[in-house]
Amino acid sequence: MTLDRAHLAEVLSESYSYYEGPPPVSWPEPFDLVFSERGPIGYQTRGVQAALRVLRPGGLIFSEVIGDLHHQEVREVFGDAAPLNQTIRTLDQVKVAMERSGVGIRVAADIVSKRYYPDVYEWLKFQCGIWAWTGQPLPLPEDPRLELFTRRHSDAAGGIEVTHHVVWVGGVKLEDPPRYAEHEHFA
Repeated sequence: MTLDRAHLAEVLSESYSYYEGPPPVSWPEPFDLVFSERGPIGYQTRGVQAALRVLRPGGLIFSEVIGDLHHQEVREVFGDAAPLNQTIRTLDQVKVAMERSGVGIRVAADIVSKRYYPDVYEWLKFQCGIWAWTGQPLPLPEDPRLELFTRRHSDAAGGIEVTHHVVWVGGVKLEDPPRYAEHEHFA
């Protein structure tokens, strides 16, 4: 499949930006549920502890984060691959961050599926949003990696299929959590 450079240039010229959201707001009453979809809660205790500040004891916390296998096909061609000697999987990293912060884990799962895009241009629109969100520069239309990716991952109809991997971890804010030798970010 030969890529249309003009179409690539059009896709890459669109504005891709990351919306940081509104400033923090204080609440008079604690919440029953804190939910984070690919947000700041999960990977580190700082995000978990921030969420727990507004959650009542016994309240539920649920976090969805990007998993280790997410878009592995893209990482193979464009770089930013997961380290080969990674010592802890994302699922375990999120569980540890929550447990250290006083969350009793009730659900933990790796959800792996495939995403299908009708053509490389639709995939590229989605991928540019991810690159912009993570601060990575967008490729130029003549970048040879675009051709390489298309050759490797196109089906007979020109569609693109990539791995979608998210991690779900949820639990309950413990009323009397065990003490860990963890830095309390919001004491």
